[in-house]
Amino acid sequence: AIEESISTLNYAQSANSIVNKPVATSYLKVGGGPLASASGGDSEGKQSLQHWHEMECKLQYMQSQVEEAQSALARKHMQQQELVQRAEAAEKKSEELTATLKSTTTLLNKTKFALKSTSNTESSLTDASKNLLSTLKTSISENVTLHSTLVSNVGLMKEYKAP
Repeated sequence: AIEESISTLNYAQSANSIVNKPVATSYLKVGGGPLASASGGDSEGKQSLQHWHEMECKLQYMQSQVEEAQSALARKHMQQQELVQRAEAAEKKSEELTATLKSTTTLLNKTKFALKSTSNTESSLTDASKNLLSTLKTSISENVTLHSTLVSNVGLMKEYKAP
C-alpha cells in the first residue's frame, strides 16, 4: 500500500508539471473580429464578451481547484514521508530487538547448561558423601567391635600373665 501511494504521488507530481497551451480554434475576440463584424449586431458582441468573462471565471475557479489539489497532494506527501520514516524507525527497532533477543537466548541457554551441570555435580557429590558416610559408619562400627575385642584380649592377657 505504501509503494502504491508513493507511486501515485510521483505520478501526480509529474502530471503537475504538465502545462497546456491553449490554441484558438475560432476567430472570436472581445470587441470584434470576423464573426462579430459579420453578424453586424452589438448584442452579439455583448454575448461574446459575457461568454469570455464566464470562461475567465471558470479558468480562475479551475486554477483555484488545482492549487487546492496541489496543497492536498503536498499534505499527503508529507504524511506519506512521515509514515515511511516511522516504518523505517520501527524496522530498525525490530532489528535491534531481534539481535537483543538472540543474545539473550544464547545467554539463557548457557545459564541453563551451567545450572544443569551444577545440579549433576551436586547430585554426584551427594551420592558420594552418602557412600562415604555409610562407609564411615561401618568403619566406626567395626572399630568399636575391634576395640571391644582388643579390650577383652588385653584383659585375658593380663589374667594370663598375672599368676
